[in-house]
Order: sequence, then C-alpha cells, then structure tokens
Amino acid sequence: MISVCMAVFNGEQFLERQLESILKQLGDDDEIVIVNDASEDNTVVIIDSMHDPRIRLLENKKNIGPLKSFEKSVGEARGDYIFFADQDDLWLPNKVQYVIDCFISSRVLAVVTDAKVANEKEEIMHESYFKWRNSGPGFLKNFYKNSFLGCCMAIRKECKDFILPFPPFSYMHDRWIGLACTMVGEVRFLPCPLLIYRRHESTVTQMKPSCIWKIFNLRFFLVLSLVMVSLRLLRFRRFLFLP
Repeated sequence: MISVCMAVFNGEQFLERQLESILKQLGDDDEIVIVNDASEDNTVVIIDSMHDPRIRLLENKKNIGPLKSFEKSVGEARGDYIFFADQDDLWLPNKVQYVIDCFISSRVLAVVTDAKVANEKEEIMHESYFKWRNSGPGFLKNFYKNSFLGCCMAIRKECKDFILPFPPFSYMHDRWIGLACTMVGEVRFLPCPLLIYRRHESTVTQMKPSCIWKIFNLRFFLVLSLVMVSLRLLRFRRFLFLP
C-alpha cells in the first residue's frame, strides 16, 4: 500500500492537475493524505469535487505551517511506502513504479528522485534539479548544504518510528528526514526526473541565501535534532542492525 502525504494551503491554482497526475499512478488500496492548513480559497472545494475515495482530507482549524501539517499527514499515513508531494507540482508517468523498484534492498530507507524545474507556466527552466542544486547523497554534504527536496522523496513506513514527531525547531521536514534516514540506513538518489517541480512567487520555500546568524541557528538546532534521532534509535534498536 502506498500513502502520498500532502500539506496544502491556498492551492487552488495548481492543485487539481497535481492530484490528477498522482491518482493516475495509484491503486485502489492506496491513499493521498491531505492536510488542509486552514486555506482561505477554493482548495477544499477542488478536493471534494474529485469524489475520489482514495483521498483522505484532514482539516486544521488554524494555520500551523507546512512542517506540522506534513507531520500530521505522515502520522496518519497507513501505507508501506510514504511519498511526499507538494500542491503545485506535477508527477510524471511511472514515478511510483520507478521509486518502488529502488526499495529492493532493505537497507534503502528513503529514495530521492530528480525533477525538472519549471515556472508557473510549466516552462522548463532546468532539466535536472540534481545538476542545478548539486544534489547527492552523503551526511556531511547535506548537513552543510541541504539537497533533499521533500516533494521528490519517499520513505519506508518503518521510518515513522524515528522521524516522528518532527523536531519543533526544524525549518522543514525534508532535511530532517533525509539526514535521519542517512544515519540509519541508505538514502538512494535516483538520477531520473520523475516530476515537474514548479517554482513561482507563491512557493512556500524560497531558495535565497540566508544570513550568517540564521545559518548558525539552523545548524545548531539541526545538531540538536540529530542528537534527538540518536536517542530515538536507542529505543528502536532494530534499525541499528539492518542487513
């Protein structure tokens, strides 16, 4: 069973096309767990109009932000494999099958796929997100400069044991999940663009350089996060002896 986790907020502009691109690849027993973070537009109307029983909609009474909304979605996911998706991207055909095939080894806890980067009109600006952002595996590499992109990630359900709850001082979920999975097992980067990653003015995460003080705070709290996951692993020792 596959679960697709989404956090949506005022996503009416692109959401329907994204959901259609995902649902085409899911089976009857799969699900999309959507957390609506108190949207003020027609986001909920669009979701309800699809009349698809595979969509599970959870409502936040007030806006709590993407980090806690994704945490809520992951916590509710019931699938053996958990995919992450953003409201404004597009999945390319066979994304699910390509990713599932990468989990053949039990040591692979997470898979990160490449993506094509586009503007709001779906005009391709970069053929490879990996090449554009110099993405790749490695703990130190991604501790220094994050190259995990949440909407390109999928994890095994067992990862929920040590990634949840997300540390409250984490900036976003993708770096936390990627580094935690790297500490425990293997994170595989799949150099095949399997979605269109849309960048536009309303994008929640912006790739602008941070000030020195913000970078210092981020790294400091990231270290605390990794200490936290190490302590969690002591509770779930089975992860320390993956074959």
